[in-house]
Parts: sequence; C-alpha cells; structure tokens
Amino acid sequence: MNSTAENDVPFRNVAPFFLSSFVWNLVLGMSFLLVPLYATFLGLSGAQVGTIISLPVVLHIAISLTGGALADRLGGKNLSSVSCAFTVLSALMFLVAGNFAMLLVAQFLMVTARSTFWIANLSLATQLPGNPARQMGRFTVATNAGQIVGSVFAGLAIKFADFDFGFWAMAAAGLAALLLNQMIRFGSSARKRTHSAYAVYRQLLAKRPIIFSMVCAYVFALPVALSLSFYPILFDFQQIDSSISGLLISTRGIGSIVAGFFVWRLVKRVPMVTPPLGASIAIGTSVLLTAAMSQSLPIGIFMFTLGVGSAILNVYTHMVIRSATTDDIRGSALALFNVGFGISLLTTPALMGIMSDWIGVDKAFYIMGAFTVLVALLMVPIQRWAFAAPGAAQQ
Repeated sequence: MNSTAENDVPFRNVAPFFLSSFVWNLVLGMSFLLVPLYATFLGLSGAQVGTIISLPVVLHIAISLTGGALADRLGGKNLSSVSCAFTVLSALMFLVAGNFAMLLVAQFLMVTARSTFWIANLSLATQLPGNPARQMGRFTVATNAGQIVGSVFAGLAIKFADFDFGFWAMAAAGLAALLLNQMIRFGSSARKRTHSAYAVYRQLLAKRPIIFSMVCAYVFALPVALSLSFYPILFDFQQIDSSISGLLISTRGIGSIVAGFFVWRLVKRVPMVTPPLGASIAIGTSVLLTAAMSQSLPIGIFMFTLGVGSAILNVYTHMVIRSATTDDIRGSALALFNVGFGISLLTTPALMGIMSDWIGVDKAFYIMGAFTVLVALLMVPIQRWAFAAPGAAQQ
C-alpha cells in the first residue's frame, strides 16, 4: 500500500461510521438478552427457545454468501442501510410477537439484519481511509463497546420497565444507526457486476490467503460460540454466582476493547505469522485454563486474555482479506469469512454438548482448548502455504 493510504485521517471524517457501528451493536447486545428472556416469559419450552436461537445459525451462512454478493453489487453503505431497516422491522415484530412462530419470524429478520450488517460494515471498514490496522482496531472497540452497553441497558430495561420498552429502544437505536449511516462519506457505491456470484466465489476460493482467512475466522469465532452456549454452564459447574458469571463473560468484550487501542501497532504486515499464531495460542490456552480454575479473579484474567487474542486475530484476518482483494469483490471475500465464522458457531456448541454429556463440561473445555492450541500451531505451515503462492498479498 502506498504511504498516503497509510497516513491517518481526522477522526471526525470517519466518526459517523464508528458511531453507526456502535449504535447498531447496542441493538445486537440488547437482543442477546431480550430475545431468550422474552421467549421464556411467554412460556415457551426450552426446546422452542433453543430453536429460536440456534436455527438462524444455519441461515446465517446462506445469508452471508448472498450478502457478500449484495455488498459488491449495492455498495457497503447501501447494504448497511438495508441492514438497519431490517433491524427496526425485527424490533417492531418482537413487540407484537406472542407465540413461537411470530418470535421465529422476528428472529429471522434480526439474523438477516445481523448477517448483512457484518458483511456491509466490515466491507466499509476495509475501505476506511488511514492506517488499516488502526481503523480495524477502532472498529473492534466500537462494536464490542456497543454490545456491552446494549446488554447492560437491556438488563436494566427488563428490571425497571418491561420487554416492550426494551424492544421500542431496539427499534429507536436501529433508526438512529440508519440516520448515522447516511452521514458516511467514504466507501464504494453501487456498481454493475460483470461476473456471477458463483464465479466470484470460485475466484476467491482459488486464492490461498482467502482460505487462510477462513481458518482464522473459525478460531476467532470459538470464544463467541462458547460465550453464547457453554461458558455459563461451566461457571455454574464451578459454583460461581450467576451475577458474577455475567460479569466474567462481559470481560471478554472488555479485553477486545482494550486490544483495539493497541492492536494496530502489532499487526503491520499480513505475511507476519506472529499475530495469528500468538492470538490463536492465547485463545486456546485461555479456554483450557478457565476450566482449570475455580476462583473468579483468575477466570476473569483468562476471559480478558481471550478477548485480547480474539481482537488481534480479527484485525489480522481482515487485513489479510483487504490485502488479497479489490474493493469490487471484498464483500464476497467477507462473506467467505462469515462462512468460516458460521461453521464455528454451528459445530462448537454441538461438539461441546456431546462431550459434556459424555465426560463432563470441564473436561470438554480441556479438549476444546487443546484442540484450539493444535490449530494454532498449524497456523504456521498454513500461513506459509497461503503466502508462498505466486502473487500472494504482500503488504
């Protein structure tokens, strides 16, 4: 990249993008708490609640592939606006939902918004003017901060108001994100496509760095998948109070925010193997060691480390995608990243469930942590293979 592209720009020039990302993730953080608790409030069974939460994971992969093509066709800003509109519709649907079918429809709308948002805004993030690693660090801070604030706000809304207030707040925040999105003044616009989406994906899958980015996405998603499924069960097994469990899980997001402020200093060139290797080892060992502890303080430290490793791997992976693609196909490349992310979300809870039933939840975490460390060590030959190809990205 030329030096001009690396120079930082005044934050006010890109502030609307980061504010829009923060506000939209506030909605996402609220949904993590409001949706399952509201389903329980309506008297739905555990299987029905599980279906509402888990079924969209399969749809996430399909929507991601479609969203990648749409991001390249419509432009990241336009697709982000569509995502915000679906967010508002989803919140309004939750307001009137009173049974399983209506909740499932509302959650499908939310997953559509979620999948298209990440494709669109990650595409925009890779087009931000200025130092790419620094800007991805800022994006990591904005998204994680939004989810933390949203989760806290949702808990207060349920305790001091009601679910209707929470869903109205979701709708209002989605509208605010849409308005902020209109103030973005960078990024590619809508364009005509000369090749089919299938041809673009085939072209991308022929690029070794893209395959490598999908492996990174799989590891990056592991902490998210565990936080949404078996970390609360592990903490209950360790006899940790539920109020402390929520704080421990949020510590992962705090670690990601802290890392977002300095990660740009660590990730400077994508052929470097140190960032993905170190981050993946940190993730694997943190998963393993949280199961070996019984006190809140050391567990919190390892959860914080988990967030730091996730943030570093996330920023590095998106720099790989940025360096290996052009603006007109970057949305499709990010869709493949989301496929790797979605496979992890789909398989990790399923494997953890089977192992927990057979050998116990703590031993399941030991195995998952050791497996992640093994994948981390394989990052070295995979990374060398990815960047040994002729024309592999050099930055």
